[in-house]
Amino acid sequence: MEHDATVGVDGPKGIQPGADDGTAVFAAERPRLTGIAYRITGSLADADDVVQEAWLRFSNAGPGTIERPAAWLTTVVARIALDHLKAARREREVYVGPWLPEPIASDPLAVSRPGPEEMAVLASSLTLGFLHVLETLSPVERVVFVLADVFDVGKSPEACRQLASRARRRVHDARPQRYSPPDDEAARVVAEMLAATTAGDIDGLVKLLAEDAVLVSDGGPHKRAARYPIRGRDRLARFLANVGKRYDTAHAALEPVALNGELGIVVSLNGQREAAMSFEVEDGLVREVHIIAADEKLAALDRPVDMV
Repeated sequence: MEHDATVGVDGPKGIQPGADDGTAVFAAERPRLTGIAYRITGSLADADDVVQEAWLRFSNAGPGTIERPAAWLTTVVARIALDHLKAARREREVYVGPWLPEPIASDPLAVSRPGPEEMAVLASSLTLGFLHVLETLSPVERVVFVLADVFDVGKSPEACRQLASRARRRVHDARPQRYSPPDDEAARVVAEMLAATTAGDIDGLVKLLAEDAVLVSDGGPHKRAARYPIRGRDRLARFLANVGKRYDTAHAALEPVALNGELGIVVSLNGQREAAMSFEVEDGLVREVHIIAADEKLAALDRPVDMV
């Protein structure tokens, strides 16, 4: 998408934040707006486009005439993001295998951390597992859910409350709230799991996986990946052992990363980025594994992230 100006952390390039043109207000709101757009679309590229379009509409509307700019921008971003999501859904309906969002190779809340309780809600809504569940909602349900449950955006009409309630039940049924920030115990479990994977140690993997563990992989049309989620620790352990054989080579490099707020690794083969993997750990066991191998999504790991 071509734009007349590019929005940076301080507003459009070449313009310093000022009280008259709205750049100061927009710069302050930009991380939150980006977070809303990313959760709705599942794409950093789309989120950037959404926020850029919101800036153009904001500047053209005359920021000084808008009584509640934060609320105005939230509404505009939600509407633009909804349009992006509706267009993307048509492509995702024929996507090869499971569709996972573009990964974030950092802790996006590290820059602008809110209070502890709010941070837990925001962090849990950025995980790949949570965003994958949001794909089961209709575009309108997803927008309403993100605004109402994640960002607690004001009161809404009865119709919106009903949509939010229905979406909330579906999300909770698919993914009960159990998020907790990764700690040293989780890091130990993931390290042992990676060692068992590269060693092809199926018995060792079984001991580290929850009984109802699930793995979802997204390879897109050009990369090898499981076309359906793999459920159950025995099947998952065998799958991971086979994956480990591909990476058990002197030409493979495993780089630990914070991936969408969870423990993860980026796998490279012969200097080329091959896959990104995230692990959700609960009570000392790995419950979810997400693998993104689609090249166009791995490119998102190079994008700067400034969102809440």
